[in-house]
Order: sequence, then structure tokens, then C-alpha cells
Amino acid sequence: MSTPENHDHTPQQPGNQPYPNNDGQPQGTGYYLGQDYPQGQDYPQQQDYPQQGYPQGTDYTQQQGYPQQGYPQQGTDYSQAYPQQGYTQGTGYAQTQGYPQDAAYSNQWSGYTQGPPQDPKPKSKLPWIILAIVAVLLVIGIAVLVFVLSGNRDQPAVPSPSATAAPEPTNAPEPTTAPELTTAPEPTTAPEPTAAPEPTNAPAPEANALAAVALEDAWGYINTSGEIVIPNKYERSWYFSEGWAPVYHDGGWTFVNQEGKELMVPSFSDVWQFNNGAAPVQIDGEKWGLIDNQGNYIVEPTYDEIKEGGDGLFPARVGEKWGLIDFNGQTVIDFTFDGMKPPSDGVVGVMQGNAWGYLALSNGEFIFTPQAEDVWRFGDDRGPVRIDGKWGFVDQTGKLVIAAEYDDVWNFNEGLAPVKLGDLWGFIDPQGKQVIEPKFLNADVFSGGLAPVETVDLWGYIDTTGNMVIPPQYLEARPFNSAS
Repeated sequence: MSTPENHDHTPQQPGNQPYPNNDGQPQGTGYYLGQDYPQGQDYPQQQDYPQQGYPQGTDYTQQQGYPQQGYPQQGTDYSQAYPQQGYTQGTGYAQTQGYPQDAAYSNQWSGYTQGPPQDPKPKSKLPWIILAIVAVLLVIGIAVLVFVLSGNRDQPAVPSPSATAAPEPTNAPEPTTAPELTTAPEPTTAPEPTAAPEPTNAPAPEANALAAVALEDAWGYINTSGEIVIPNKYERSWYFSEGWAPVYHDGGWTFVNQEGKELMVPSFSDVWQFNNGAAPVQIDGEKWGLIDNQGNYIVEPTYDEIKEGGDGLFPARVGEKWGLIDFNGQTVIDFTFDGMKPPSDGVVGVMQGNAWGYLALSNGEFIFTPQAEDVWRFGDDRGPVRIDGKWGFVDQTGKLVIAAEYDDVWNFNEGLAPVKLGDLWGFIDPQGKQVIEPKFLNADVFSGGLAPVETVDLWGYIDTTGNMVIPPQYLEARPFNSAS
């Protein structure tokens, strides 16, 4: 490899043999800047010229093949004719064949003369001796540098400051800034509105909780992992309560337990869930009574209607009036009301005339006088009321604590209540704070830590953060309730 300063226009490195002058006599050791010339005596006429296309065994100075890039090809006084790279400038160089004789040449190669030198006096040989010594030292320096560099290719080198300037941007430390960027999304991942209600009394999903779901127009039951526990074989199903769930098939209603075994009783025209060991049942589409979990009558079918119970009490109708009975058929509230909702939290919704209110079970007095268009059951000390076409919630003192601004609602359960705004359902906490934004086509209450929701015409189940735990795949779905 040539050095940068003589690249493409100097011969190969010389050895330590003398270079001849015009009469073939040695003038000194070394040639020029460390190129490899062959060793031996009488170099110009006998020894092999180096490679790179130079002729071998000829009178070098007088024959074809002299190195290209503008060196003289005929017998000129070489030692005094070359103009740069350490050679002295002398007569005869710029006028020999192969070199330009006009000003353009000096513009391309600075330092070359355009004609005969102005000082024809012969030069002393002392500068050549000094130049030869410098050339030898330069050859040694280049050899040491080549050795060092070749050694560094075989083993890792400690980079110099200039060498490390380029690699620094490609080192690993710059990509390490990426993890800092990934920390930003973490505070925005989970919906912030869910933070407040999660610490409420919403439990984790119960392993033994079962929910009624419909697949291809047949109902069965799944657990909280979405696994089918009771095959889909019923025409209708309701949720579990106290270990039993109402199911409809073959033209009548009965009850099934969590092992899929049905209660061996004559089928009923209609039923409600068990509460405090009793379930309302209807016989032949006419009278209602109460049975236990063995199918035995606790209260004979004598009532015109009995509804879903709560707090061990059941709304019952005699003629056109409603009252409240316990699981033994004892009257708790007289049959004086025009309508009644399931009791819960010690409060029952009742209707007088066309208005609804809430009645305390403890003393039979109103906590919210009949003035609403509709009510539903209490939950988490909040009772739904509809006023002027919108739903809100009152507390047990009858005070409106959540403004009537929703198009529909269900009761609170496990710290959350489904509410509808426009066409979509979401969930709020007992303070009225939106926890899960309205984005579902339908929804029901939380139970067992999960709530059924409808999206894209199919039902699935979400947890209290709004995350879909069981993907939408059911035609209909009911809340989870403990099967034990």
C-alpha cells in the first residue's frame, strides 16, 4: 500500500540498494518514500524490476514500461529532473517526451516547472544524501506503523479520541433511552375512572359462581372462566340463588342445582328464585304459592301473584292490591298498595295511585313519598327513581343523591350500578362517579365480580375495571350468582 502523499504517481517501495545516477553509479541508499524495489547490484540493466507492470531485466531508464503517471521514458538526467516529492528540480525534465510543456501542466501538478530551469549550475550531492537518510527513517516509521496496524486488526484496539468520535453514536447507550419512553403509557393504560370504585365491596370472581348463557337458542351455565358447566339444553334459564336456578323446558319450569340435577317436582307455569329457603311458583297459570328446595309447599298456591323476594319477604297480590308476606305466608305489610317491587336493604318500593315511593320495613313509614314515575329495588343504600323520564338515585332518607339524568338504570350491587346514557350503558359508583364509560348496548348488575354486557349483538362479561374477561359470544347472558 502506498502512502497518501505518493498514491497513484510514485513507484513501489525501494529496498536498501543504491539508486543509480546517469552513469549507472550508486548515489546513495534508499530511493523514495519507502517503495519496494529489488535488491542487487547494477539495478538498471540486470535485476528484475518490481511488479505492477514494469519490464524485467532491461535497461530501465531507456526502455518502455517506465512507471506511469508522468515519469520520463528516455535517458534524461533523472536525479536532477523530477520536480517534487523530495526530488530536486533540474534541467531537462519538463522538456522530455511524455510531459506537457505548457502552463496547464503546472496547474495540475503544482511544483512542476514549465521549461528549463533558470539556474543550470550543477547541484551538490549533499542534499541527496540527506534525502536518502530521511527516506530510510521514513521507511522504518512506515514499517512500524504497518506492523502496529496489522496487529490491531487481530485484536481489539483501544480507540483513540478521534477514532471513538464516530462509534459513540452507534453504541448501545443511546437506545437505552427507549425504556424511558415506554414508562409514559403506563399511567394512561387502565381507565382512571375505575380507580375509585375498585376498593369498594366488589369481590373477586367466585370460582363456584355460575351464570346462565344462551348459545344457539339454548340455555346452559358457565363458570367464571367461561367453561360450560351445565350443557345448553334449556329453553330459558335464570340466575342461581341459594344453590338453585330456575330453568324452563318441555313446557314448564323447574329448578336445577350446580351439578345439573333437576328438582323432581311437577313443572310449574312460572317461578322466581329462592330467597331465604323459599321460591314463588305458579300452578296451572293461576295461583301462586311458596315451595322449599325439596319441592314441598311452604305456602299453598292461594295468591293471585307472588314476585321475586328479598330480605326473606315476598311481594304478593290479592285481587288488585299488593302486600308483603314472609316465607311462611305471614302478612308483613297489608294489601293496600297498587304495586310493589322486590324488597332489599330494609326498604321496599310501593305504588299509590300512579306514583311510586319507598317504604321502610322497620316501621312501615315512607322514606320517599310516592312521587316518582317508577322505582326499583334498593342496593348499596341507593334506590333508583324515575323523575320526568330520567333516572337518578335516592338514599335511605329519601334525598336525591345522584341526579336524575340517566335514560335507564339497574340497582347497585357490589359497589356499581349499570346506567344508560342515550343508547349506551356504563357503570357508576354510589357517589355518581362514572367508573366504566357508556359503551355497551346492554348491561346487567355485577355479581361474583363480573357483569354481563352486550356489544356487537353478543354478550360477554367484564370485571370492575371494564376489561372484557369472557369475550362476547352469547346470544343472551345473566348475572353470576353463587351456586352454593
